[in-house]
Amino acid sequence: EQRLGSAAGFMNQVKDLLKENTKSKIIFTEGHNEKILEAVSIIKEDHLIEPVLLGNPDRIQEKIQEMGLNHLKEVE
Repeated sequence: EQRLGSAAGFMNQVKDLLKENTKSKIIFTEGHNEKILEAVSIIKEDHLIEPVLLGNPDRIQEKIQEMGLNHLKEVE
């Protein structure tokens, strides 16, 4: 959560809401955006969502690899 800085409070609220519901698919636009990928990584590590990343698949996978978020390689 330190990775998100000032967005950590918002992410905690999102995580709390997701814990109350069944595992949902959530679509993230700008799937290549580093902040989006960091947020998806944190929420996915907690097994709260099934993320869907929109954008150029090659660009998204390249960014995932650059950031070392290998556990996101299987994300739609």
